[in-house]
Amino acid sequence: MSIPVFGTTPIKGSCSFSQFETVYDDRFKLLALIGGGEKCCIFMVYDQVTQNVRALKKLRTSWLNDLTSRSIFENELLLWRSLNPHPHIVTASPYTYRNIQSLIMEYVPPDKKGRRTLRDHILDTEGNVDLLQNLQWAIHICLGMEHVNREGIRAHRDIKLSNIFVDSSGTAKIADFGLAINSTSHVSRLNYKIPSEANSVRGTAGYIAPKLYDGETADVSTDLYSFGIVLWQLITGKSTSSEFHDQFTSDSTLEIDSTFVRKFPLVTSELVRIVSHCIDPPPSFEYLGFYEVRRDLENLYCNLS
Repeated sequence: MSIPVFGTTPIKGSCSFSQFETVYDDRFKLLALIGGGEKCCIFMVYDQVTQNVRALKKLRTSWLNDLTSRSIFENELLLWRSLNPHPHIVTASPYTYRNIQSLIMEYVPPDKKGRRTLRDHILDTEGNVDLLQNLQWAIHICLGMEHVNREGIRAHRDIKLSNIFVDSSGTAKIADFGLAINSTSHVSRLNYKIPSEANSVRGTAGYIAPKLYDGETADVSTDLYSFGIVLWQLITGKSTSSEFHDQFTSDSTLEIDSTFVRKFPLVTSELVRIVSHCIDPPPSFEYLGFYEVRRDLENLYCNLS
């Protein structure tokens, strides 16, 4: 079977199961290393039982004996086990082999241009924003986050362009719940251990809500802040969030390209209002959840389409 691979690297280093191992549990054929971070790595694998390409996430070999890292990863597996499937969430399920836990996930392949994430799409547009498409993706994110909040996840804590995948049908899907924390009401039912760093500043610079630096707890409002940055990027076609490394205030200006303003004069002010209310809501108005943002975005989408 020929499988297209873009942006992958050979399996080697501390991500490798074994120097000579190419099949995991006599089931998953290891194809390529496709992602990961400091403590985890993600492989593209071929499931010889279902005959589907999947993604497999595991702790790097160098972290397997670190109790804190293992506990955090086990918590992520518990979150995935409790999360019911949703069209706008990447599907995943825990898997154990040789007493080593891993996560088998839906593999979202790149398109013909090698694009897999929203960041890839934004980089490829070169500022030529397809507003209807981008609003649709923003609505998809809201629907996905509404689902995870209903399922008991208090905060994702790492909403950003590169954690939103786009499948072959154009559907946006939220991925990477490695930093997510569950709500207190679901902890005992899942045997979930609240991570010691649950109230610490975690996430990606530029997407982190300023209130977290003041010691406040991550919740829906901090995810809404991150989403506000993503929405601003979708509107402007800018892939960097560096403009928001410092705290955004009501006196700050969201710079929108003049070409965009001329093209969409009737919706520019409303889009700026929505982004501003996600990033720095006025005392008189604060989104209570993603469903309220989605309602406003859907109204905009209907007016444009």
